[in-house]
Amino acid sequence: MLSNISNFERNAISHVLRGVYQIKTPTISGTQRNVFFVKTSEGDFVAKFGCRDIVFKNCFVAHLASRHGIFVPDISMAEYKGQWIEIYPMFPEKTLFEHIREGMSEKTVRLAFENMLTQFVRMGSIQVPKNQQENKSLHIHNSTYEHTKNTNGTAMAMTLRPIVYMLNRGRARNIGLYHSDMTTKNVIVNEKGSIVSIIDLDSMAICNRDYAFGAMADKWCELGFNLHELYDKYEYLADQPINRMRINSMLRTIHLGKYLMFKANKHRQK
Repeated sequence: MLSNISNFERNAISHVLRGVYQIKTPTISGTQRNVFFVKTSEGDFVAKFGCRDIVFKNCFVAHLASRHGIFVPDISMAEYKGQWIEIYPMFPEKTLFEHIREGMSEKTVRLAFENMLTQFVRMGSIQVPKNQQENKSLHIHNSTYEHTKNTNGTAMAMTLRPIVYMLNRGRARNIGLYHSDMTTKNVIVNEKGSIVSIIDLDSMAICNRDYAFGAMADKWCELGFNLHELYDKYEYLADQPINRMRINSMLRTIHLGKYLMFKANKHRQK
């Protein structure tokens, strides 16, 4: 709503996009308060504010992912008075979360998850150029820090960064460029369950495959499905085993993280 948009944000968006006539916040915004839906004379766009390094990183990984057949937004970036903004065309389709809430059939939801797994397997084939591998913002613990700082504050960000760093320790063959928050809110699908785009590329960075798999597994369990079925589907598509014991441990950590986020948000609201 307009009341949630500062004059600076309104001026910045109007500066970088031509013919703006409506700016609003998402109906389902989650923890993020830096995303805006913009209507212009040239079409509808998403504008997302962020720090320079993360905006540059998101543009880089979007380009790299699309070359490997992964459906991600066509991101461009702009700067206004020291504030960086990533911009991409808005998709007319809905997120899987919205489809489920509106009564999507279980069969179609399962198909959507299978399509998500196919995209996840493709991520494992991405080769990050050597000259980019040491880019600090390209590593998940630093991306998590920036994302959490923007949504939950610096204290929570400083708490989570070392935890995420430790969770991503492991064998080099399991490290790759993965989206670590493949949840129903971050995947846009059509009515048949086909993937249109994976969004929120803040969470796409170099990380451990098992860690990245955890968010998708968590949502699968929330829907009441058998976790071993998801493991079996991945192993069939990837033709390689996944560390089930480690992911089960990751899920317990995810639940702890959600609890900490919940408590932090309640404290901030007081």
